Amino acid sequence: MELAKFTKNNLLQRLKNNYIDDENNKLEPADLEKKNLLEKIWGLRVGNKYHQQDIIAILMRPKHRGGEDLSRTTAYRYYNLSQQLFGELDVVEIAAEKAIARAVFHDIYLKALKNGDLKNANKAYENYMKHIPEDMSDRIDPEMLKASVFRQVLPKEVKNMFKKAAERGVVDLMFIDAEDVEWKESNGEDEDDE
Repeated sequence: MELAKFTKNNLLQRLKNNYIDDENNKLEPADLEKKNLLEKIWGLRVGNKYHQQDIIAILMRPKHRGGEDLSRTTAYRYYNLSQQLFGELDVVEIAAEKAIARAVFHDIYLKALKNGDLKNANKAYENYMKHIPEDMSDRIDPEMLKASVFRQVLPKEVKNMFKKAAERGVVDLMFIDAEDVEWKESNGEDEDDE
């Protein structure tokens, strides 16, 4: 079995290597304690169904009360490290709860509609629609537009027409005698500006 070569030697990478091949990647006693702590955190999260705040509170408890006597920042750091090592459960849990809520509201909608209760059916349907993920595939990202430089090049005749209209003081685009016949993308070469 081959191991990945890392450029940095941090705790997470040492633990990953140890899980891949514990024969060739022995842990120091301090790292072994941290590994056991991360497994405990994962066990509290998965086995006991504790949420993040509950686990942080347990880690901050004194040792004689079953905790680890850690500071709040260290507890958060170890919680995040266990999520990185074993899997990001918080994101999956949120998605699962939304899916369950969708199913519940859909069932309520169908029952209310079947019973002829249109008021409650409408409320359940509105709540159901709130839990449907929004399709972001066709959205335009304004930051992407800001990152691109767009330059509009007008033909000389159109420029002259706008200059004459601007000299009169009023530019009314509704009554300009012009039509759009073709559009061409610029290849970055500048045209003469006169």
